[in-house]
Amino acid sequence: MSDGAPVLAVEGLRTSFGPVRAVDGVSFSVRRGETLCIVGESGSGKSATALSIMGLIPRAAGKVVDGTVRLAGRGDLRRLDETSMAEVRGRDIGMVFQEPMSALNPVFRIGSQIGEPLRVHRGLSRREAHERAVELLAMVGVPSPAQRALDYPHQLSGGMRQRAVIAMAIACEPALILADEPTTALDVTIQAQILALFEDLQDRLGVAMVFITHDLRVVAEIADQVCVMYAGVVVEQGAAREVLRNPLHPYTQGLLGCVPRAGAGGTSRRLNAIPGTVPSLAALPQGCRFRSRCPHAFGRCAEEEPPLLHQGGDGRASRCWLTEAAA
Repeated sequence: MSDGAPVLAVEGLRTSFGPVRAVDGVSFSVRRGETLCIVGESGSGKSATALSIMGLIPRAAGKVVDGTVRLAGRGDLRRLDETSMAEVRGRDIGMVFQEPMSALNPVFRIGSQIGEPLRVHRGLSRREAHERAVELLAMVGVPSPAQRALDYPHQLSGGMRQRAVIAMAIACEPALILADEPTTALDVTIQAQILALFEDLQDRLGVAMVFITHDLRVVAEIADQVCVMYAGVVVEQGAAREVLRNPLHPYTQGLLGCVPRAGAGGTSRRLNAIPGTVPSLAALPQGCRFRSRCPHAFGRCAEEEPPLLHQGGDGRASRCWLTEAAA
């Protein structure tokens, strides 16, 4: 359950890679104990949003050009210099990457890597950091944690590596966790275990969490709030239960229609698909970005891009002219 002021409040975030606007005016907030899921196909801008929040957009490739990223107790992160931002990463914000092998250094032992943020941010000695790393591995459900702390990444299974990355992310008890598709590379059984682990850690630690995924079944299981992104913009947002039960935007409706469901008697049903692909961000269509794939597109959709239209006072919004007509 969420409470209090937002731990993270993102407003009007824009990130460009040369002429390409990968993140275009994204806004959302997440409170303590709350999980916000950012959903969308590849190329929607989900990961670029997370990297923008963390200040990890490669300078040679792109930059955050507008917006604010306010973290409780830190103010606007965009105003911090690199030294101050390095203090935020790991201590105030923990990051869980999609592929654990890219987040773990293959030449250092697991315990050493988990203990590093404790030594850097908390001033623990090497011995103290190692002991705490063993405790963290036990906390995230790694068997024989004392032994695993001495292992190298290649000696662990994919699920165990992901647990080690999560242990690293929560080592300094951050206020916020950013998880970028942390279950994508795992089989279904391990996915369920990792999701249960996130929920358990959130219950125990009360952290706010931004969880990036393309899987709406994950959203249904863990999300309190949802942001649906498409071609760099938010096309729908609101409480997870409302968005999943009554999606307003045709893209959200299409994503839900793609979720596998059993037919009568438990027989399999033909999978639906949204026709076409996400447009190139370097050559966006005029008007609505989704119109070429939308079954409900009409004349105005080709002429004018709709704003994010709000419905009611609960944060529910949709970037669709049909939302205006229904209001």
